[in-house]
Amino acid sequence: MSPPNLTTAIAQEPTSKAAPASARLATSDRFRPALATVKSVLFVVIVLLVLEVILGLAHVGEQEYLKVDPLLGLAHLENKLVTDRSEAFAVSRISSAGLCDVEHTVAKPQGVVRIAVLGDSMTEALQVPTAARFTRILEQQLNQSSGNGPKFEVINFGNGAFSTGQEYLQFVQTVAAYHPDLTILMFHQGDEEKNAPAYSKWSLRPTFRLNRGQVEVRWQEFDRWRTSESALPLTLFDWARRHSRIWGVLLQAHNDIKNDPIFSRIAGRITALGGAVETLVARSFPAVQANADKETLQVNTLRTQLAQQTKMNDDTTALPSSPAACASDRWPLTLSLLNLLSAKCFEKKSKFMVVSMPARETTKAFQSDFRVIGDLGKRANFKTIDLTYDFANATNQKIDPLYLAGHLSERGHELVGRALAKNISSTSPPR
Repeated sequence: MSPPNLTTAIAQEPTSKAAPASARLATSDRFRPALATVKSVLFVVIVLLVLEVILGLAHVGEQEYLKVDPLLGLAHLENKLVTDRSEAFAVSRISSAGLCDVEHTVAKPQGVVRIAVLGDSMTEALQVPTAARFTRILEQQLNQSSGNGPKFEVINFGNGAFSTGQEYLQFVQTVAAYHPDLTILMFHQGDEEKNAPAYSKWSLRPTFRLNRGQVEVRWQEFDRWRTSESALPLTLFDWARRHSRIWGVLLQAHNDIKNDPIFSRIAGRITALGGAVETLVARSFPAVQANADKETLQVNTLRTQLAQQTKMNDDTTALPSSPAACASDRWPLTLSLLNLLSAKCFEKKSKFMVVSMPARETTKAFQSDFRVIGDLGKRANFKTIDLTYDFANATNQKIDPLYLAGHLSERGHELVGRALAKNISSTSPPR
């Protein structure tokens, strides 16, 4: 037997091992684009997360807090951290129920006197921290003066730019379930304008009108806005508005330069694309469309119920003494809405009170008009309190002002809270 040819064996060995190596190189070449894509995506995600953290530490991009409510108009995003820089710097969190307040249970605790406060942005008070709002101060003052008596709980239902009609719907739809012993409506100068159908922001809310002594609520114009492209930024990107500070920065930039024609075209195309994707998803997935149809049916049912509760003969409408107001339908409609809210509170075993919320430049005409609400209160058996005189008599307003740019300062909130506590404790406590 001849010995093996070592030269041949050595020469053949590299050849036999080279094939698997080349195969591995070919395989890695195939996955290289996918790996590059994954790395790029991970890099972008990490950058976005780091940017979110930085913006969170600086409290930037946290100004978004509103959502579209098909019944009430615009309402608060639940569990939303809000930083307001419009007039000062204030950080607060909207509650899980969408209230600008601390957490409250819907069920009323035993032995507690519960007070519900309705109002617009002066009551909402995002310009100051939660603890500094007059509703919190009112609760503290009442509990301090109560001693061994009943404990008080004050709940802030304030919502920016709400009209008296929206506050009535809010009471029927939401507030009544909390079973308040006393319901306070903070009436701000100009609120009667919001109830008029011709109000400049009428499309963002349901509207009201008087028809043969009855109040009618209408959602037609609001629905036209709600389903238009103008409302898409509030409806289409809901998740981003709730959770992303980067999105908040982009929306702020949009508001700052929305009148720029080039930016408007870009934003319009993005919004239209988002709407098209939403429509495509609804058509491609029947379950999504079925859920949307179910929600629409529920909304229409609730609207019908609210409209029926709103229709009520109103024979207590009083005309205001101001000739300018008498020339329009604003005050008769507003007084009818107040009468409706008073009657609904009485039905739900809640006392009712209307309080004038002082404005930076409270006019004598408003004080005169508010006396007409007082006359209605005497006839409909609810109390009214005019706080404009408390503000007029406050001292050191130049050193420690009661207002920021247009809303109450922390001192203004303290004055309102203490004045309300004094008026409430001086009367018989609510049942």
